[in-house]
Amino acid sequence: IGSNLNVGTFAVIGSNLYIGQNANIGSNLYVGTNATIGSNVVIGDSANIGKNLTVGANAVVGSNLNVGTNATIGSNLNVGTNAIIGSNATVGSNLNVGNNANIGANLSVGANANIGTNAIIGSNLNVGQNAQVGANLNVGTGANIGTNLNVGTNAIIGSNLSVGTNANIGSNLTVGEFAELYLVCLIPNW
Repeated sequence: IGSNLNVGTFAVIGSNLYIGQNANIGSNLYVGTNATIGSNVVIGDSANIGKNLTVGANAVVGSNLNVGTNATIGSNLNVGTNAIIGSNATVGSNLNVGNNANIGANLSVGANANIGTNAIIGSNLNVGQNAQVGANLNVGTGANIGTNLNVGTNAIIGSNLSVGTNANIGSNLTVGEFAELYLVCLIPNW
């Protein structure tokens, strides 16, 4: 356990864990066993964090966060209040995850991505690097979202969908299941 650690009242922290220097861990929270929490990490109050978690250095995660077992959260990222990150999820570095976002289990989100407020991203999918995912978005299970992607606000992307690199999906749009969109697809706001 590193120096200058601040742990709030009524925090329950499991055994076999590493906490880096200057970490600030909130009150009324639970951190499971075998966790690794990097230096300069801030974890808000009332978080529930499963076992075998890794949180990279300089991460800031909001209050009421719920993180499943075996999740990996990258460094230099910001996770909003009331967010959910599923079990076995990998969330890249230099990332923003909005308030009330729900990131499913067995999911990979690349570095430098931005997940908007109230976004719901299903399980068993990949979101590429530099992706911009708008607020109030719903992405189905098994989708594959490419790098450098921009998905607008209030969009719905169905299950088992593949969206290619450099795609732009407009706001208030529904893309059905089993669809495939490739390379520089421009879909206007409808």
